[in-house]
Amino acid sequence: MKPNTSHIPFNLPYIHPDLPSFIKDVASSHNFFRNQGPFYQKIKQQLSQWIKHTNIFPTPSCTNALEIAAMVLDIKPGDEIILPSYTFSSTANAFVLRGAVLRFADVLPHFPSLDPLSVKQQITIRTKALVWVHYGGQATATKEILEICKKHNIVLIEDAAQAIGAYHNDTSLGTLGDLSAISFHETKNLGCAQGGALIVNNPIFLEKAMHHLQCGTNRHDFMGGKTSAYTWVNKGSNGILAEPLCAILSFHLEYLDEVNNRRRKLWHTYYQHLSPLADKNIQTGIADSGGNGHIFYLLFSNRKIRDQYKNKLIDKGIQTTTHYEPLHKSPFFSISQGRVVLPQTEKFGDGLLRLPLHHYLKDNEQMYLIEEIMRLSQSIN
Repeated sequence: MKPNTSHIPFNLPYIHPDLPSFIKDVASSHNFFRNQGPFYQKIKQQLSQWIKHTNIFPTPSCTNALEIAAMVLDIKPGDEIILPSYTFSSTANAFVLRGAVLRFADVLPHFPSLDPLSVKQQITIRTKALVWVHYGGQATATKEILEICKKHNIVLIEDAAQAIGAYHNDTSLGTLGDLSAISFHETKNLGCAQGGALIVNNPIFLEKAMHHLQCGTNRHDFMGGKTSAYTWVNKGSNGILAEPLCAILSFHLEYLDEVNNRRRKLWHTYYQHLSPLADKNIQTGIADSGGNGHIFYLLFSNRKIRDQYKNKLIDKGIQTTTHYEPLHKSPFFSISQGRVVLPQTEKFGDGLLRLPLHHYLKDNEQMYLIEEIMRLSQSIN
């Protein structure tokens, strides 16, 4: 039965109803505008509860966190970075900006995460780092990826933009690599409109990270009384999340478990009802008890069928969306570095359709959506 709404949006950012009154209460304090003030410090404490790590730095965006990671590794022209093509441009830009050569590895046939076999094929003597994107807040082939990096002495960077509150075998995503980046963009499970975090898991990178995050200065040591002079010591950028956004994020983080649990419930409802569509050559994501319910998708056999579903669903008031156009097929990469063939990546680029999944999606809306998809599966092939 169609719910009492003319439109089911693909996404609605999470906003706690008490947020406006909270902001009104704290905005009159001078601390609300203080650099690395009390809310910045509170976020570090809150995130350490989930991530089980203390070297966490709230940043203006996940993009910024990745760019800082590239600085920390001192990426130079000619250094090679292995990464998936099925990702957002920020994953690549952080390294391209420093002159790196991109080596795109293919993804697994059943899920758009790096295929270890393809990763091995991209390794050369110039390989500096591997960027591992946790698509939809899920990690796959974890043992193999970690073994490859250890064997070849490759720095592992987790692009955990979509993975806040997600786990793999009880280990928080974002703690498996040497460096990790998380997003709090409005499209993520929970956020502050625009924000991120850099996680420094390998202590050998900690001092450089703190310099690069603070415009290349030794501010951290100066404020901690470890040096008498506040000065410029390295390259750097402004990698500090503004305190008003920290206030919003710290307030919302109190509800992370509630938000993720709701999304997991919606995810598993989709999976329960739609995974049988495999008989009609329509695939779903993989079930993962540690995921955070960030993305639920259907994978069709080609772009034409996917677009038919998308258009028919919008006619029913249901907004769905495709996802990444693979970076190796983008105008920028094609012009600058030539042709690359990644068959599994291209399959996801052509066939993946994301379904509405957010905190405000009602149960009856979801069931209506599921019913419409099942109905369409009888007529589109």
